[in-house]
This record gives sequence, C-alpha cells and structure tokens, in this order.
Amino acid sequence: MGKNRLITIVLAVSLVGLPLSACSAEERPGPEEAVESLADGLSRLDVTGNEFAGSTVEAVNGMLLHLVSGMDIEPSVTVEGIEEVSGNEARATLHYVWDVNASPEDYTYNTTVTLERGPDSGWETRFRSTTVHPDLQPGQRLIRESSSLPRADILGAGGDVLVRHWPVWRVGLDKSVLAEREYASSVFYLSLYLGLDADALAAKLQAAGPDAFVEVVTVRQDKVSPAFETDIATIPGAAALPERRVLGPNPGFAAELLGTVGRASEEMAADGPLAPGDLAGVSGLQLEYDRQLRGSDAVTVRVMGADNSLSPPLFEAPPEPGTALQTTLDLRVQSQAEAVLPAEPGAALVAVQPSTGNVLAVAN
Repeated sequence: MGKNRLITIVLAVSLVGLPLSACSAEERPGPEEAVESLADGLSRLDVTGNEFAGSTVEAVNGMLLHLVSGMDIEPSVTVEGIEEVSGNEARATLHYVWDVNASPEDYTYNTTVTLERGPDSGWETRFRSTTVHPDLQPGQRLIRESSSLPRADILGAGGDVLVRHWPVWRVGLDKSVLAEREYASSVFYLSLYLGLDADALAAKLQAAGPDAFVEVVTVRQDKVSPAFETDIATIPGAAALPERRVLGPNPGFAAELLGTVGRASEEMAADGPLAPGDLAGVSGLQLEYDRQLRGSDAVTVRVMGADNSLSPPLFEAPPEPGTALQTTLDLRVQSQAEAVLPAEPGAALVAVQPSTGNVLAVAN
C-alpha cells in the first residue's frame, strides 16, 4: 500500500514537471524583437542598443558609417522575414529602401543577416558588410553620384520670367598665387575693369587669409561680353569661375515672397533625398514649391573599392526637370511698387487687380 502511494506521488511529480520543463524552454525569447531593433538601428545608421557576436556596438557603428559614407542619406530598413534555423540560430531578410532623389523611383534590395543566441539567451547579430548590401566586400562602400538640372523658372503675368537659374561668373582674386607686391596692381586693374571701389577691395584682400580666394563680384554671363573670362584672366591672380545661381531681375525684387535658394543643411537633408550642400529652396515660394522647381537629380549608385575603383552601376535614375511656377505678379507693377515704397521699417504695399483678384505686386 505504501509502495503504491510512493509510485503515485513520483508519477504525479514527473507529470507535473514535464510541462514546466517544456514551458521554460519555450519562454526563451525569439529573434523577432532583436531583428526589428537591428532594422531600426540600420535605418538611423546607429545600432546602439543591439548585441553583436564577436564585435562591439562601437566597432559596428564605425563599420556601418564607412559602408554608407558615400550615400549622404539614410536608408529605410524593414524586416522582410525571419527563419529560425535552429534553437540557437536564425536568419533574417532585411529590405532596404534608399530615397536617392525626388522621383518616385527608389533604390531597393534585400540582404540577409545571421543571428545567434548569446550566453544570456538573447540574440546577437553576426554583422558583415553584406548586412548593408549583398555585393559589398570588406573595405568597399556604397556611393551615390548625382547631377542636377537647373531649377525651373518662376513666372509672372504674361509669362515674364521673374526668377531663373542663370549662368554667372564668380569673380575673385586668388591670394595663393599672388605675391604681396602684386596686390595693389591686381586690385587697381580689377576695380577699373569692373567699376568697383578699389580701396574697399584692397581692404578685403588684406583681411583675407594667405591662401584665400577673395570673391569680388558675381555677374550674369548674359550681361557681359563673350571675352569677359579671358579679360579677367589677364589680371594677375584674378579668375572668373563659371557657376549657376538663382536670380531675379534685381537683388531685392519681391525677395521675401519669391524666396531664396541655398545649400541644404543637415537638418533639411534628414527627411528626404537631399544631401547636405545640395541646392534647395530655403524661403518663400522657392521653399514652398521646392520639389516642383527642383525636379529630381540624375543618380547612379555604385560600389567603391578601397583603391577608389568603381563598380558598374547598381542603380541608375535619369534626371527629371522641374516645372515652372506660374504666379500673377506683374514685372512692371512690382518694380513700380518697390520704387515708390517708403524706406521706413514696416512699410508694405500689395497691389491687387480688382477684376480678377490677382495679386500684381507685393513689396515691403
């Protein structure tokens, strides 16, 4: 009787113990949370908070930044799928989307990454260059080459061009090729040719660093003679550098309304296809309609080797020109409004055509 009771207790304990043991094994975390965290970190180019097999977060972050250092933008990385190879190993498929320019077409591809269960039962990523791109080998990196078209015009009433991306000459003196005894001569002849204040230019030249390119003036190429660049080059240290700038009929023409174009800051580039330094609208209508006026750049993505060699294109997108912005501003009326407006701070003038309600001029 006692023996039967003992057997019953042992069987009961064994039966109760079986599910407890199985439950303990099942409660070990799966790889899903670790993979989602990895994808989020890759999207931010900062994988802090993740664990890595055979490496540190600091080392992986440094490697990650090198691998994408030529892209100048952040990817969007999501989890495409997870396969548990065994109880201690998983393989995840990651989907990359690079918003390389303003067009709807993005550069997309998948990569795979292996995760291993660590000593504390958490999951650690085995980070490789192929985690970022399947074609990347150690020492290589992704680069994005881009070239932009001129910004589209802002038009006024009757199709008059109010703002255009004009070819200009950026004229300056290069102190790195000038001896100090040549300063006075170069300043004299450049000021004479351009009709500038020689004393002001001499002071600006003296104040600049020994190797500075001292910018003197910017002029539209269509406003000077075809020999302008050659004439400037005859003056020691002087140069006319070709460039394109977004300009109106005059520097103050409806400036606050039309806005300005400048180099994109890191903050402006954070949420879109812009890279720091790209031309973009920074105020007024140029900012409000930036995508329309800018269009989209031609983009090529390649792999660059440690020796700076380039692979054939991984991705190519043609440029798309911007579209002109039509306004109701009247070139003649706007110029007259600015001419008659008092110079006192706070003065403003708005001219409206009664028959249509069109705004013809905004001056302040």
